[in-house]
Amino acid sequence: MNKTTPKKILLVEDDQSLNKLLVNQLEKLGFNVASVLTGQDARAFLESATPDLVLLDLRLPDCNGLDLMIEVLPRAPVITMTAYGAVDQAVKAVRTGASDYLVKPVGYDVLELAVERAFETAELKRDVAYWQSQARRAAGSALVGDSPNMAEMRHLIELYSAAGPTVLIEGESGTGKELVARSIHEASDRAAGRFVPIDCDPNQENSLMSELFGHEQGAFPGAESKRQGMFEFADQGTVFLSDIAEVSQAMQSRILRVLETGKFRRLGGAEDVSTNVRILLGTSHNLHDLVEEGHFRSELYFRLSAFRIVVPALRDRGRDVIMLAQHFLDSRSFQRGADKTLAPETLDALIGYDWPGNVRELRNAIERGVIVSGASELIVPQHVSFGAGMSSDAKGLEGDEVALLFSEEPTLEHLRTAYLRFLLERHNGNRRKVAKILGISERNTYRLISRLTSDAT
Repeated sequence: MNKTTPKKILLVEDDQSLNKLLVNQLEKLGFNVASVLTGQDARAFLESATPDLVLLDLRLPDCNGLDLMIEVLPRAPVITMTAYGAVDQAVKAVRTGASDYLVKPVGYDVLELAVERAFETAELKRDVAYWQSQARRAAGSALVGDSPNMAEMRHLIELYSAAGPTVLIEGESGTGKELVARSIHEASDRAAGRFVPIDCDPNQENSLMSELFGHEQGAFPGAESKRQGMFEFADQGTVFLSDIAEVSQAMQSRILRVLETGKFRRLGGAEDVSTNVRILLGTSHNLHDLVEEGHFRSELYFRLSAFRIVVPALRDRGRDVIMLAQHFLDSRSFQRGADKTLAPETLDALIGYDWPGNVRELRNAIERGVIVSGASELIVPQHVSFGAGMSSDAKGLEGDEVALLFSEEPTLEHLRTAYLRFLLERHNGNRRKVAKILGISERNTYRLISRLTSDAT
């Protein structure tokens, strides 16, 4: 059975009797304890070891304990200790970054509680730092690439982040609209505030209303207490609405009022609530067309259309797909022990596919490739399981000449297959373009391609 390695505590206390007593108490609690009597000895210890926690007397014979604490804090959490008459120094230490302070003499139960709380706080901070780094890395994945349309998008993110307007983020499903919104938030002066993404589910509008605006007690059956909405909860921060086109016009009117006045009413409420929240909105729809059709409020559209960011589809980003694939391969959070490389034919296939699911589909494809490739260092197209339109056996077709060579007179099926291969090669596997040339639906084109690839296997 595996045993957990005991946490290491450094005790810095110049009173030898108290030092021994605290060491004994900490060891009884199951900790590995190193003890020193001076600041100089503490610095020497820290040159060769990193403890999980430091218990530090603020009054040491050879240095200022507060100064030593500031040196230690980047490496380990600190609990300070002080005599009763110097509590003001301990309070200053906590404000400077100490996890807690203890007043001498230190009781066993008080010591145990303070140490446990310090470790829990440190663990929580590590979790927060991890998820923040994950969020930053995820947001960064939306900005990987050096294609012209990505450069334009990055410029607008920088511009709008500083200016602080409401921004409409447009793009197909899977392009990374939420990640762009998070990038705007983190580059703005609201970065210290909350970023709250909200899924606009048209089938759950009543719950969405309550989630955004909150409700008063008794506002509807089941509302047993007052609830704060996200516009209130994210005050000084940012709320991102995933697809504004999915909500009703009544909801659009409510959101427009928040944008124009910074005020709203909770469900069942009679008084306005003020908020200083920035609202970013996404959509995968053409809002102009929806306005023309009477499905979207024109006054909201005109307000949103002033500041727009279009997240480009992956098929329009050229060789960015290779950079993104490598990014996902390098930053994967699973199977880290295995070195993986995308085979040249896989890179060709990545470029050739039209990625209807965009960046989300690419990330899933790379994750699948890492797992399915098993012990193999190379990830080949079969591991990634691309869409049907990715590959073509036609090679070397250049210029405007169509060269379809057969050893004998071909059947109509042979001609159709060869022509389909030619079109896929010429248009980099773009099903939409091929369907337009053939004069058939994209679904029928997909079926032809599926039959082509199944025949090849």
